[in-house]
Amino acid sequence: MTLPAPVLIVDDEADIRSLLARVLAKYGMAALVAENAAEARAILAKQSVSIVLMDVMMPGEDGLSLCAWIRQHVKVPVLLISAAASESNQRAGMQAGAVDFIQKPFEPKALIARIQGLLGGAAPAGHAH
Repeated sequence: MTLPAPVLIVDDEADIRSLLARVLAKYGMAALVAENAAEARAILAKQSVSIVLMDVMMPGEDGLSLCAWIRQHVKVPVLLISAAASESNQRAGMQAGAVDFIQKPFEPKALIARIQGLLGGAAPAGHAH
């Protein structure tokens, strides 16, 4: 299974974006990266994506606000990623329109399993180019 569109990673930490992109590539998924909400909006305006992996806590506009905007303007599932995975944060994420929430640090295989579950497919094979 090859995803029809890349995964958009939105995180203000370059090392996290890089790690996530490498994990996705290992499982045959292409990735686009944005370091903030403004970059994410620009990418979403010109490119379709299969899912958005997004940090909750970012400088400027946070992930919850961007998640709510995505829910209103783009039909794409959002998976929130945060070190602050309290029950109230998870609830706020779901209310903003996220479909799932994963706590940092996470196991790469657990992340891939969540993505595959959200997209309704088995492990992708090959490369999404």
